[in-house]
Amino acid sequence: MDKLDKHFFQPKKFKDIIDTAKIVIDTNVLLAAYQYRDITFNELINTLESLNQQERLIIPSHVLKEFFKNRPNQIVEIIQTVQQVKDSLPSIKEIKNIETKIPSLDYLSCNEEIQKAESDLGNSYKKYNENLKEYRKKLAELINELKSFFNSDPILEKYEEIFKNSYYNPDTLKDYEEMINDFNKRVKKNIPPGLKDAQKSENREGDYIIWEHILQIKNSDVIFISADNKPDWVYKEPNGNLINARRELVEEFYEKSIGKSFCIVHPSEFLKVSKPTINNEVIEDLNKLEENAKEADKAVLEYFANKSKVISTSLLQDEYGSSRLKRLLDVNMNNNVDSTEGYRKGTNYHMDKALRSIVDNTHFYFEVLTKADTIAKNRDLSNYEKDSLYKDLAHWVEMQVDEYLL
Repeated sequence: MDKLDKHFFQPKKFKDIIDTAKIVIDTNVLLAAYQYRDITFNELINTLESLNQQERLIIPSHVLKEFFKNRPNQIVEIIQTVQQVKDSLPSIKEIKNIETKIPSLDYLSCNEEIQKAESDLGNSYKKYNENLKEYRKKLAELINELKSFFNSDPILEKYEEIFKNSYYNPDTLKDYEEMINDFNKRVKKNIPPGLKDAQKSENREGDYIIWEHILQIKNSDVIFISADNKPDWVYKEPNGNLINARRELVEEFYEKSIGKSFCIVHPSEFLKVSKPTINNEVIEDLNKLEENAKEADKAVLEYFANKSKVISTSLLQDEYGSSRLKRLLDVNMNNNVDSTEGYRKGTNYHMDKALRSIVDNTHFYFEVLTKADTIAKNRDLSNYEKDSLYKDLAHWVEMQVDEYLL
């Protein structure tokens, strides 16, 4: 294979390989089952079972490791959500007769109508509180049932045979230490995937390990089904919709597989193509995963906009074509923020230099601010430790500027 071949390679379209390619499932698709409606979960299970029978389903060992690690937290989050709904439901206090406040109503012509309206309202609030009590009772029962998942999980039971049959941990896979070393080298060279997670405190190399599993698949095209469309995996439209897998990944897989295609699709898109008659409720459920991913991308902007009152990003460009964000930077650095966020005041050389170098890249700028805030707000760290982490973060920003994110 010529060294230039990969650059001229034109991968097959997703729809052209859906019936023959190996299908790799990401962790987020499996965990989302705990939030699906029954109809969606059953559709997922049927699809996975069918792919299993065709011997086309692959679940990397690291995906299952992440699944089993995060499954308890997923259940806890659902329980907390139900509890919050239960606690937030307001009861209505008893309606007090207006005559206790204004006795003179006996002399007014509207008194009889007011009396009737009060009576109807009183009956309504009693009925509402009765229904509310019953609803809270049912939510409490739901919470207890969810708690039982730690001992008897029906979703896990459905998954068991599928997981055992599709578990993928090839002999050709590098050992863990070697993968960690390779991941660190790739980060320094800005080679995806995993760049977006490089600053995470744990499982920072998770995406790369999954990618290493995929690279071991030979003699077959591969479709990777994931709802987490990170920019170090895919190209996206401005509104967050997936365009295609990153070219670096397509070319690397082409070389490793000796001529095969790699693509990434959202689970809703996969099911729409593989099962054209699928129920709309299923697509709605799966699309929620995509919307959640888009909301996560917006969270950085919303967080900082709310905290520092930065103007809408749609107004960041003025009539002179220069970034208003540049002019806002100095203001934001001197905002009356929490004292733990002193780096924003320009007192930390490393962060000040890093932020100024990326001020024109709005999304990345706010992403870095969020990472820096996490350091700033950690009261368990000494100022020396924070400064060291700021320096590491600034170095990471510097590595991204030329090649990857900017």
